[in-house]
Amino acid sequence: KQEYGDVIPISRPDWNREVNEASKNGLWVIVNLTRISSMSSRTKDEMCDKVEEATRDLADKFVHVKFVSIPSTSAIENWPEENLPTVFCYRYGKMQHQLVGVGAMGGMGVNSGRLEWRLAMLGVFDTELEDDPRPDRTESAVDGVGSRGTVSRLATTRDYDSDDFDDVD
Repeated sequence: KQEYGDVIPISRPDWNREVNEASKNGLWVIVNLTRISSMSSRTKDEMCDKVEEATRDLADKFVHVKFVSIPSTSAIENWPEENLPTVFCYRYGKMQHQLVGVGAMGGMGVNSGRLEWRLAMLGVFDTELEDDPRPDRTESAVDGVGSRGTVSRLATTRDYDSDDFDDVD
């Protein structure tokens, strides 16, 4: 099995090779959409920085999962800033899950443990965590700005280890 251990920065022309093609045979590829520059609020910048740090920690810990990062507007031209931080999870050449907004990644107290827990719950990797780790700081101190988010499960829960992809007996 190939080992990665780091977040690989990619550009738009690399996407197909580094994400779709790389994930074709069942490898999980985690894509962190990063901010280009400072955003509308310091809180937003901080959340994106925390998610970048968390993905670096997880890449180091889960070396059989490929982590890449790409500036959000390089990946998707008009990706709204308010959707950041955003993480896409690819496998079998397709997006399987997306975590959009800090709420989807554990809220304002996001850290590598909280992101690990969420990715493990989506089946990206096995974790030794027994429950969702505590946030880095209390969420009640924040007025909720930018703390909402959505987790989408895009794949059907079919057994992908099966060679029978046509659903015909």
